[in-house]
Amino acid sequence: MRYISAAVMAGVMISGVASSAQAKPYLKVDLGLNDIRTKIPGEIDGVTIDHKAHRPRGGLVGLGVGSQLGDYRIELMVNGSRNHRTIKISSDEMRLRLHRISGMVNVYYDRYLGIVSPYAMAGFGTVFHKARIKHYGGSTFHLRNVRGIIGQGGTGLMVRLTESVSLDVGLRVGMEKFTKGKNVTTVAPDTIHAKYGIFSSIITGLQVSL
Repeated sequence: MRYISAAVMAGVMISGVASSAQAKPYLKVDLGLNDIRTKIPGEIDGVTIDHKAHRPRGGLVGLGVGSQLGDYRIELMVNGSRNHRTIKISSDEMRLRLHRISGMVNVYYDRYLGIVSPYAMAGFGTVFHKARIKHYGGSTFHLRNVRGIIGQGGTGLMVRLTESVSLDVGLRVGMEKFTKGKNVTTVAPDTIHAKYGIFSSIITGLQVSL
C-alpha cells in the first residue's frame, strides 16, 4: 500500500501537563493511495487540511483544546484528481500543542524503493525546493506549489517541512522512512504549531494513524 505520511510533534513543553520533558509527541497521518493507483507515478498538485472543530469536553475546556478536537479532512491533489481521508480527534486522543509561527518552508520528497522502477534508474530520489503554505481563512490551509514524483511498487513519498510558515495556522512536518517491503515507519519527529482564537493547546503525545 502506498502512503503519504506526516509526522507532527508539539512545540512547547508545559510542566504538569506533558508526561515527560524528553517525550517526542507527534501526530502521524497516513494517507492510503490505493484509489489513485492507476494514476501513479504522478505529481502532487497540493494538499489541503480542513479542520472542523468539536466543542471542548470536560476538563479540557480550561486548557483551550476544544478547537483542535474534531474531524480533520486531508485532501490530496494528484494529477488534478482529488483524493481525501478524514481522521477524527477525540478529547481522549488529543495531545497537540499549538501556537503561532511565521516564515518559509522547505519541502523534501524522499522515495524509498521496494522495487526498481524507471524513476529509480533515471536517478529520481530526493527532490527539494521551497514552497509556501497559503491560508484561505478559517481553519483550512493549503500546501501549494508542492511538487514531487510518486513512485511505483514499494515506493514511499514523504513531505518534510523544515521551516516555519507565515500563517494563522503554522505547520511543520517530520519525515518518515518507509521500511522496504513492510508497512512500518521510522519517525523523525518535527513540529506543528498553530493557534485558534485566543487559546493555545498545551497537551502532548498524540499518535493518530489511518
